[in-house]
Amino acid sequence: MPEAEKPKEEELVSIGQEKAPDDSKRADPDVLKKAAAADRVKERAARQGDQHEIDHIREDLGIKPVDIEGFDNGVRTMLEQMDTLLKEKDQVLVSVAGKTGSGKTVFANKLRGELSKKGISATVISTDDFYKDGESQLDLEKLQSAIHKLQQGESVGRLQPAKVIIVEGLQTVADSTLGQKADSRAFIEVPFRERIARRLLRDEQVGFRTIRDSLTILAQLSADDLEKFKQFEANPDLRDVKYLVNNDYVAPDEPVLYIDQNSSSLVFSVAGEVRENVPIEQAKIQLLVNEIGIEVR
Repeated sequence: MPEAEKPKEEELVSIGQEKAPDDSKRADPDVLKKAAAADRVKERAARQGDQHEIDHIREDLGIKPVDIEGFDNGVRTMLEQMDTLLKEKDQVLVSVAGKTGSGKTVFANKLRGELSKKGISATVISTDDFYKDGESQLDLEKLQSAIHKLQQGESVGRLQPAKVIIVEGLQTVADSTLGQKADSRAFIEVPFRERIARRLLRDEQVGFRTIRDSLTILAQLSADDLEKFKQFEANPDLRDVKYLVNNDYVAPDEPVLYIDQNSSSLVFSVAGEVRENVPIEQAKIQLLVNEIGIEVR
């Protein structure tokens, strides 16, 4: 039987483009104490209009994002902050960042819905709608122009001006993407294995690659391939992130990637029903379990 062809490097790119945030970015009690002290200093600096000094204070004190466990807690926390911010200003700009498959779009839309229930208008801008035709490059000029127009009370296509403008996308982790400083920023985090499963489903839905072909690539990964695979992930700078939301939301049609130990196969299921499975060698099983965190059942 001929030896299975090794996955090509470009095939690895589309499956795992991102890497989980560095655990060193998480908050701890000491950091939160520093943050409280820094906030008092920031208030004084803000009254003087010295934003540059504010940024230096945060950097010098090593302020990190506040960890929030759970999707609902994350939405609730953001809502409370929106209430506070809207007492101080007429309009708020919010960034919801996260890696592919982390649930940032669902989070942003949930936040918009909850704001609407409170009588606060909100609109969601997805950076996915601002990529240059036929390219993988984000059109920053077009995105920033849309944000500015909405802030000036102008409609942009289907987007309507609102009290809270929510911009979602991985690149929104940086103010440079928005063209201005966000009033608040959340980064949505989900385990790597869950994001991969969502990505495989999305790839099939857009006609890029079938789930079976993607499983075959994963089942053939070597240790060297996996290192390349993980390197394609971005490791964003979370310095400007206020909240790190550990997303526990599970959709009714949630895709799951796991290893069936009885049949030694890599399995992909949706809403509890097996869609595809491919055989996998024992050595590869250990690799996927140890490096990606895929569960064995």
